[in-house]
Amino acid sequence: MPSGPGTRQVVCVRCTGRFEVPAPSISASCPRCHRQVSVTDVVVRNTRWGGSIQTCGRVLVYPGGALRSLRIEAADGVEVLGSIDADVTSGGPVLIGPGATWRGNLSAPAVEIRPGATILSGAFRIGAPAAAIAAAG
Repeated sequence: MPSGPGTRQVVCVRCTGRFEVPAPSISASCPRCHRQVSVTDVVVRNTRWGGSIQTCGRVLVYPGGALRSLRIEAADGVEVLGSIDADVTSGGPVLIGPGATWRGNLSAPAVEIRPGATILSGAFRIGAPAAAIAAAG
């Protein structure tokens, strides 16, 4: 279903329901599961420590950025150009770029690991259905 003017479509990180939000939205209530969810991208340019991250958007770790978290759930994908230490469940593709360092498990529909990336540890489950996002929560 295409989004209307000034809106964008998101996938709920909790139940995988699709819905539209106004383009500048930061959070919204999912009309399917009625839970409040973040609909913005999580951007890491420096060091970020945290318990868990859940977003209907993407997680982006820039070069020089370091993300340490118990669990990350991103409905729209993950891109790592810095370092990440977390168990990650993604509803979208994952890119581990050149110079990136990865430590942790991954469940995603697709992953691209570019030359120069370092995988230190973790089990990768690729081709996982989008429902893995909802099951992880």
